[in-house]
Amino acid sequence: MLIVIEFIILSMTPQSAKNKGRLLQKKVAAGILETFPSLTENDVRSTPMGSNGADVMLSEAAYKLFPYQIECKSKAQSQLHTYYDQAKTHGKHQPLVVVKKDRAETLAVVEWTHFLKLISENNKNKGVDLED
Repeated sequence: MLIVIEFIILSMTPQSAKNKGRLLQKKVAAGILETFPSLTENDVRSTPMGSNGADVMLSEAAYKLFPYQIECKSKAQSQLHTYYDQAKTHGKHQPLVVVKKDRAETLAVVEWTHFLKLISENNKNKGVDLED
């Protein structure tokens, strides 16, 4: 008896992948604007797909409050998420993943909204203001 099993591999079209990435960029920009109400959409902008540079462009005023160059990646699967899920099982505190690859920087990974909260609190503690 011969059994034939067909596997259908659903692949994302390039346009779908760009849309997925664009949605993440917009979510990141919205999170920054929500965390720092003094900023406007002119200060924090999602860049067009395929543009050189950061995925979310920040004005000088925005960089004072959020001094990061942003690269967004939206993937169906991520090994980092596996590590993060494992860290969540270790207890009741905020998960943190620290990763290192050979001859590269050590990276710290936390949940996005937690990161925004940390930056906001840090700015308040340092007295960072748009008027600086």
